[in-house]
Amino acid sequence: MQPLTPAQKNSLTRQYHALQKQNAALEARLIERDGQLLAANANLDSEIADRQRTEDEFRRSTEQLRELSARLQSVREEERTRISRAIHDELGQILTGLKWMWSGCKVIWSRSSRPCWPKLRRCQS
Repeated sequence: MQPLTPAQKNSLTRQYHALQKQNAALEARLIERDGQLLAANANLDSEIADRQRTEDEFRRSTEQLRELSARLQSVREEERTRISRAIHDELGQILTGLKWMWSGCKVIWSRSSRPCWPKLRRCQS
């Protein structure tokens, strides 16, 4: 191998410095890009955590709605039962009163007014 001439040395030195400069620029771009990616990843992590919190809140809310709906249905059924019993009791009392009145009327009308008796029998049936 022959020794390098001063012009060749200068050329190689310039090329070496140019490559070092390019390498430094590439490293700077790489560091900048890494920083951008780190920021983007941190942003994604934050968004994922927010979404998970939102989904958890949604699940809790849905479960609360299910429980509330079941409780509402139970209350409705209890209210229907209460109203049904009240109507049943009231009608029973009314019918019992009417039955007593009917019995009293039968006794009175049977003694006094025979023409009403056929009408009363039709009402009874």
